Amino acid sequence: MNPGEAGVLMKCSRKNEKGYSLIEITFVMILIALFGITTYTLVAVGAQSYEKMLYEREDHSNLRIALSYISTRVRQADAENDIHLEKIDEVNDALVISSAIDGDIYETWIYQYEDHLYELFKPQEIAFDPEYGTSLVVIGGMDLSLSQDQQGINIKVWNIANSQLPALGTFIKFRTS
Repeated sequence: MNPGEAGVLMKCSRKNEKGYSLIEITFVMILIALFGITTYTLVAVGAQSYEKMLYEREDHSNLRIALSYISTRVRQADAENDIHLEKIDEVNDALVISSAIDGDIYETWIYQYEDHLYELFKPQEIAFDPEYGTSLVVIGGMDLSLSQDQQGINIKVWNIANSQLPALGTFIKFRTS
């Protein structure tokens, strides 16, 4: 190789070592940005779906707890005349379970108030005030009705916040003496 050829080769190799062109760098940056945006979108959608599923599960669990609690309290009552319904306002009824303890009559009120299921245990002679009750679980609403023959009670609970969830309900037959 003579000295003239070596100079030409060095010029060619220097020309190729210059680096990447602006178009190549821009193309790679656009690809990275698209990958980042796509990844972020997938993570955000997945997180939203998971959060929605979690809230639906919690709402459904609250309805099951409320229905189970009311059913258990009704089944614990000793006689059919110990259970009756009382109006607490224009819309809502309360389930009232009366019981005698050491000769005194006490009442357990189970009612829906401010999107919660409440319970209040009080002596019969004390006036009912919904604010004195204990909040048990979040529910949207509750419907209570005695059967035609007064031998049982229909219970229905639902959640207003998530209208996609179906209302849960049951019928409990009273024990006869």
